[in-house]
Amino acid sequence: MTGRVVVTGYGVFTAFGWGEKALRDGVFTGTQVFAPSRRFDPAQFRTPITAAAAGDPELVDVLGSCADDAVDMAVFAAPLGQGALTAAKVAHLTGTTDFTLSDTGRQELKSFVNNGGTLIIDCCGGSTEFAKAAERELVAMFGDAATEGLAQPLRRDNPVFQLPEHRLDRFDYRKWSRTRLGESTRDPRLCGIVLNNRTAVYYSREDLSAGLVGEPVDGIYGYTPSVATDIMRNILLYAAHPEAIPKPGK
Repeated sequence: MTGRVVVTGYGVFTAFGWGEKALRDGVFTGTQVFAPSRRFDPAQFRTPITAAAAGDPELVDVLGSCADDAVDMAVFAAPLGQGALTAAKVAHLTGTTDFTLSDTGRQELKSFVNNGGTLIIDCCGGSTEFAKAAERELVAMFGDAATEGLAQPLRRDNPVFQLPEHRLDRFDYRKWSRTRLGESTRDPRLCGIVLNNRTAVYYSREDLSAGLVGEPVDGIYGYTPSVATDIMRNILLYAAHPEAIPKPGK
């Protein structure tokens, strides 16, 4: 295995079935699930007895379902204008087409950010239509701070790229992006809008969302999947604990 493994603690699957209720009920009712192994030769182990799940599900399916459970528990949709953002610390807005926020939607996002929330916006696939709309809306909401933040990308020594054990010093782009940016481009292009002495909004004209899916398909203007994932990880970690991140020069 060459990929990284993240243990979330969510998504319980045991020989009793799916979910914590099945586990609890199975334990307290004394349901018998241990039996001689049928799925592999246990000769090399101390006991031939295992607790096998009913139906012999494939491991990849089990892991996939656990991952889905984790995402469902950790992420939720928050339609603007319904007050759903009050339960969140980070909001992510992405899309591929032109859009216009309502006055109510703008006010809700502004309140979310002003109350300590972190807003992440990226242009899915590198959509220019979405980029124009997003930049227009950011200026409408945050005025001069947005104009200044969108004028140039964050520097390499920005704290979000310098997290202990997660420092980013190489920013690789997809092939399609390199035809527009130049083959030698290795600098970040992520922008940040500073409000109340903190970077409260992160904006990427280059795709992050498709990169998070992990598919290295061509025709997308953005970072490679691994770099997109690393950037998003760092933003989330920094948003959660900005006080724990050393400032440049310290």
